[in-house]
Amino acid sequence: MKLVEPGPGGFITTEQAAELCGVKPVTVRNWILRGYTGPDGERYHLAAHRYKRRLLLDPVEVAKAERATAERARRLISPRAA
Repeated sequence: MKLVEPGPGGFITTEQAAELCGVKPVTVRNWILRGYTGPDGERYHLAAHRYKRRLLLDPVEVAKAERATAERARRLISPRAA
Protein backbone atom coordinates (compact mmCIF):
# COMPACT_ATOMS: atom_id res chain seq x y z
CA MET A 1 0.00 0.00 0.00
CA LYS A 2 1.21 3.49 -0.82
CA LEU A 3 1.27 6.41 1.57
CA VAL A 4 -1.15 9.25 0.84
CA GLU A 5 -1.51 12.57 2.60
CA PRO A 6 -4.82 12.70 4.51
CA GLY A 7 -7.02 15.73 4.12
CA PRO A 8 -9.16 17.60 6.66
CA GLY A 9 -9.87 15.53 9.76
CA GLY A 10 -7.52 12.77 8.62
CA PHE A 11 -9.92 11.57 5.90
CA ILE A 12 -8.97 10.61 2.34
CA THR A 13 -10.90 10.74 -0.94
CA THR A 14 -12.04 7.71 -2.91
CA GLU A 15 -9.27 8.41 -5.43
CA GLN A 16 -6.63 8.48 -2.68
CA ALA A 17 -8.10 5.30 -1.17
CA ALA A 18 -7.89 3.56 -4.55
CA GLU A 19 -4.28 4.65 -4.97
CA LEU A 20 -3.49 3.50 -1.43
CA CYS A 21 -4.95 0.03 -2.07
CA GLY A 22 -3.85 -0.43 -5.66
CA VAL A 23 -7.40 -0.71 -6.97
CA LYS A 24 -9.63 1.44 -9.19
CA PRO A 25 -11.86 4.13 -7.63
CA VAL A 26 -14.94 2.16 -8.71
CA THR A 27 -13.80 -0.68 -6.43
CA VAL A 28 -13.71 1.67 -3.44
CA ARG A 29 -17.15 3.01 -4.35
CA ASN A 30 -18.41 -0.59 -4.49
CA TRP A 31 -17.08 -1.19 -0.96
CA ILE A 32 -19.19 1.81 0.09
CA LEU A 33 -22.37 0.89 -1.83
CA ARG A 34 -22.36 -2.91 -1.93
CA GLY A 35 -20.06 -3.69 0.96
CA TYR A 36 -17.44 -6.40 1.26
CA THR A 37 -17.17 -9.75 3.03
CA GLY A 38 -14.94 -9.62 6.09
CA PRO A 39 -12.66 -12.41 7.33
CA ASP A 40 -15.45 -13.64 9.60
CA GLY A 41 -17.86 -14.03 6.67
CA GLU A 42 -19.97 -11.03 7.72
CA ARG A 43 -20.92 -8.26 5.30
CA TYR A 44 -19.46 -4.80 5.99
CA HIS A 45 -19.93 -1.44 4.29
CA LEU A 46 -17.20 1.14 4.13
CA ALA A 47 -18.44 4.30 5.86
CA ALA A 48 -18.13 7.51 3.84
CA HIS A 49 -18.77 11.14 4.69
CA ARG A 50 -19.74 13.81 2.18
CA TYR A 51 -17.80 17.05 2.12
CA LYS A 52 -18.21 19.55 -0.73
CA ARG A 53 -19.53 16.92 -3.14
CA ARG A 54 -16.68 14.53 -2.35
CA LEU A 55 -16.74 11.27 -0.43
CA LEU A 56 -14.25 11.16 2.43
CA LEU A 57 -13.12 7.92 4.03
CA ASP A 58 -11.23 6.88 7.14
CA PRO A 59 -7.89 5.43 5.97
CA VAL A 60 -7.95 2.78 8.71
CA GLU A 61 -11.34 1.51 7.52
CA VAL A 62 -10.11 1.54 3.93
CA ALA A 63 -7.12 -0.59 4.96
CA LYS A 64 -9.47 -3.05 6.71
CA ALA A 65 -11.61 -3.36 3.57
CA GLU A 66 -8.54 -3.81 1.38
CA ARG A 67 -7.10 -6.46 3.66
CA ALA A 68 -10.40 -8.36 3.80
CA THR A 69 -10.80 -8.40 0.03
CA ALA A 70 -7.18 -8.79 -1.12
CA GLU A 71 -6.96 -12.53 -0.56
CA ARG A 72 -10.21 -13.25 -2.38
CA ALA A 73 -9.14 -11.01 -5.26
CA ARG A 74 -5.61 -12.48 -5.19
CA ARG A 75 -4.02 -9.04 -5.12
CA LEU A 76 -0.50 -8.79 -3.83
CA ILE A 77 -0.08 -7.12 -0.46
CA SER A 78 3.24 -5.52 0.37
CA PRO A 79 5.09 -7.06 3.36
CA ARG A 80 4.63 -3.83 5.35
CA ALA A 81 0.83 -4.05 5.07
CA ALA A 82 0.71 -7.61 6.39
